[in-house]
Amino acid sequence: MGTVASRARRWPLALSFLGLVALGACADEVVAPRNPSALAPRAAALAGEWVSVTVTNTSGGTEVGSLRWAAAQVAAGGGGGSIWIDAKIAGDTIALDAELKLANTVYIYGSADDGITISGKDQHRVISSTGELLTLSGIS
Repeated sequence: MGTVASRARRWPLALSFLGLVALGACADEVVAPRNPSALAPRAAALAGEWVSVTVTNTSGGTEVGSLRWAAAQVAAGGGGGSIWIDAKIAGDTIALDAELKLANTVYIYGSADDGITISGKDQHRVISSTGELLTLSGIS
């Protein structure tokens, strides 16, 4: 019986040790910073230039100032980037003509007050990403 008791005493220590390891692993998770430009030096060093672009219209096409145009600018930089939705179009809807495909780390920020809606017109998927990270804020 003494052997069984000593094994039983080891379990709480083993579980505590495993719990600490699990908590340590959680602390290493990537969390999007409040200021995505803080990633710019790291992104530039690893994969190219960090690009920050502002969307100024609700066009679903490729016109300058559209969401698709902004995504193309980020892709051309090669290092990822941030896409900011101009407060002038906050509360509106961007109706995309086709699926928006992203291949880099991308942050898309809508207005904190009214946000913005991105629609696929019930025809297709709205956004797909093969990049390391895609963060949407203020988007519905």
